[in-house]
Amino acid sequence: MTSLAHERYRPTSRRRPAKTEEARPLRVGVLGLSAESPIGLIEPLSRAALPVRAISIHLLGTPGTSGRAPGAGVSFTHAILDEPLDGLVLVGAPNEPDVEPEALENFRELMEIVEYARGFVPSTLGLGTGGLLLARALGLQVVALSRGVHGLVPHRVLRRDHPLLGRGNEVFFAAEDRTFRITDASMDAAVGAGRVTALAHSRDGGVSLFESSDGRCVAHLGHPERKPPRIGDDGRLSAFYDSARESARAHAAAFFEAWVMRVNDLGERGRARSRP
Repeated sequence: MTSLAHERYRPTSRRRPAKTEEARPLRVGVLGLSAESPIGLIEPLSRAALPVRAISIHLLGTPGTSGRAPGAGVSFTHAILDEPLDGLVLVGAPNEPDVEPEALENFRELMEIVEYARGFVPSTLGLGTGGLLLARALGLQVVALSRGVHGLVPHRVLRRDHPLLGRGNEVFFAAEDRTFRITDASMDAAVGAGRVTALAHSRDGGVSLFESSDGRCVAHLGHPERKPPRIGDDGRLSAFYDSARESARAHAAAFFEAWVMRVNDLGERGRARSRP
């Protein structure tokens, strides 16, 4: 495992560069945790300030992947053999609630991929079930919620100065479709030991956004990649719903852009270390 795997990410104060034709596109693998390809995630990544080449990755043992059409995705091994990955995103099936990581048919393969990524991919982002998978890799305990959390949910920011949440807002909305959470006890222990940094939480779902202490693993238990859902047509509350949807859209755009910047910054540090 490279020494970069243990480096703490520290944001720089430089301005975000604009997209240029000369810039090398960042190779970001998008790994779907089911046979359904997470194509919808590629669009928000493409809106980041830096050019991104999103690569759809499928698991070897996932039913329905053997008959994929050309260009529909490659295996993780194929993806890293072509060129090193700058970033990796783990995401569940669109419009389906999260599941317990150990219940995933390819759990062992996924954990091997995550361990490889922690050593050789600058940053790994887990969304929904992907976030729960990262939680398990970081030694956190996952339990079922007594009541599921669904729809647009407010989240309170715990670190307002953090680069992934750097707009100074105390609260943001995000789409949720959750039946699992991280236990408070395991999160508190990991934070106390300096292994994890908690970034945001929701009232009913606990800590919902966190990262590893080295900044190389980021987990969002919500679904910023999904379009904010509509919540009824009650005229008395329409202004609130519109505001919540706008908050969710703004959070998603800023979050993905900030994560892409992190991918680039950590990758540059790794390339600098490897130069003679």
